[in-house]
Amino acid sequence: MRTLYASSALYDLPLNQQIAPFVDEVTLWHAEADYPDDAPRYAVYQASPRAELFEGWDNAGTFENGAQMRFINDATLVAKAGEVVWLNVAWRSDAPQDRALSFFAHVYGNPTPYEGGALWAQTDGGICLSHPPFVWRNDEVTVQFVGVQLPQDLPIGDYDIAIGVYDTLTLERIGVLSPLQPNAYIVGATLRVE
Repeated sequence: MRTLYASSALYDLPLNQQIAPFVDEVTLWHAEADYPDDAPRYAVYQASPRAELFEGWDNAGTFENGAQMRFINDATLVAKAGEVVWLNVAWRSDAPQDRALSFFAHVYGNPTPYEGGALWAQTDGGICLSHPPFVWRNDEVTVQFVGVQLPQDLPIGDYDIAIGVYDTLTLERIGVLSPLQPNAYIVGATLRVE
C-alpha cells in the first residue's frame, strides 16, 4: 500500500527523514516552489508504511474512549541529564473520536509522584495536531514524535516514561482500561540516565 505524506516545508522538520524509520522507499512525489530561492512551500512524499505499525495492537495501551497508544521505539532509552529524549508514539482507535485530545508525557522515578516521589520531567501537547483524533479512521495508525526535556540535575538511574490522555477542553484525564491503571497513565518505556 503506497501512501502520500505531506508537510509544510517551512515549519516542519524534513518529513522524509522523520518518517524513514516507519516506511519503505521514501520518494518525493511533489514539491510546490513558492518562496524565494525556489524553497518549497510544501512537499509531498510517497512511501509504504511498514507492516509492524499495524501489528501488535492487541497488547497496546487502551483508554476508556477507545483510543490506543503504544511506544514504537526501544523499550529502554538511554540519555544524559539535560538532553531531550525523543519518543515515537503510535496512536489508533477502533471507536470514533468526537473531540480533540491532548497527552502528557511524564518521567517518574520510584516511587512515583502518586506514591510521594518526584515528577522529574514532563511535556504536554495535542495528540497529532495535523491529523487529530476526530478525523481518524479505524484502519490507520498515526505516529507522533514527542520530545521530553530532561532537567540538568536529573540523577543517574532508571526511570519510567508514562503517557496519559486528557480532554483538551475540560482537562479531564481519560481513564486507562488496559493495562488497568488507577492513575490514568501507561508506562511505555524505561529511561536509563547515564
